[in-house]
Amino acid sequence: MNLTQMERILMVAKSGNLTDVAQKLFISQPALSQTLATVEEEIGAPIFDRRAQPMRLTPEGECFVRAAHDILRTSQLMLQDIHNVKSGARGKIIIGSSIPRCRSVWSRLLPVMVETYSNVTMHFIDGKSTDFERMILNGKLDFALSNSPPDSSRIGCYLLNEERYYLVANRHSAFAQKLDSIRFAAGNPAFPFSLKLAKDERFILLDPLRNSRVAFNHMVREVGFTPCIAIEAYNSDIALEYTEASLGISLVPYVTQNDVPFQYQTSTLSYFVLDSKYSVRDLYLFYDTERSLTYAQQFLVDLTLKSFAPTAEQQ
Repeated sequence: MNLTQMERILMVAKSGNLTDVAQKLFISQPALSQTLATVEEEIGAPIFDRRAQPMRLTPEGECFVRAAHDILRTSQLMLQDIHNVKSGARGKIIIGSSIPRCRSVWSRLLPVMVETYSNVTMHFIDGKSTDFERMILNGKLDFALSNSPPDSSRIGCYLLNEERYYLVANRHSAFAQKLDSIRFAAGNPAFPFSLKLAKDERFILLDPLRNSRVAFNHMVREVGFTPCIAIEAYNSDIALEYTEASLGISLVPYVTQNDVPFQYQTSTLSYFVLDSKYSVRDLYLFYDTERSLTYAQQFLVDLTLKSFAPTAEQQ
């Protein structure tokens, strides 16, 4: 039996008259009677006592009607849930993103996203860009931020903007004060420095597979010195805490966004621009081209692209 047959029998149970129900359904009475007979044969019991007028449910029919009500209600709830997920009214969006990008990108977009789709859970997975493409292909991520174009033709991407790596030092250290005096004397907080100026410093870096560490390795080979790596931190937040404690200087990424001026100094830290082609990398938003986006997912994509879009003054 199917849902349509159940719905028709429930209408008969409510009305007690086959002719009236057939007219409401715009079908013939024999067709409706055949539906009833087919279902009764399938369950092996009569649903109605046809001798009574209007027809009454048999004990077996009462069981059938209770079960049919439950099945149809469950079906309606299922379809509503599917619609909610498809439309983006409910569900979960899983994003691969490093902790610094969660801080610099998603912290600005999430308030709008949460307000618009309050029943959608935003779930973030920290990791390496090299892993994110595979996770999207395996269905474990909906989106990811990456520094390199995708290898798979199935992965679509949007070029968002640049990600710059900054050299960071405790603002009150002799190293930071020396570089600060140079750039502010030049009237340019974005004055570019050679990494070689830090050859005698102790470095706080991430593990060798992280993008910032790979970029750092390119930079030191570019200027020709062997760095003293004092600490390998788990993530950029911890590296910055150790830098604040004057345990060394660090290299951390920051995503450039058009309408947000970069803060080159805080109360405890100084951020320095590096004169290296390896200090700037592109930032991409990855997605799976073979999966349809829900309304919520498309809204997130549009919100992200709008956030990185050039302003009228920059065009």
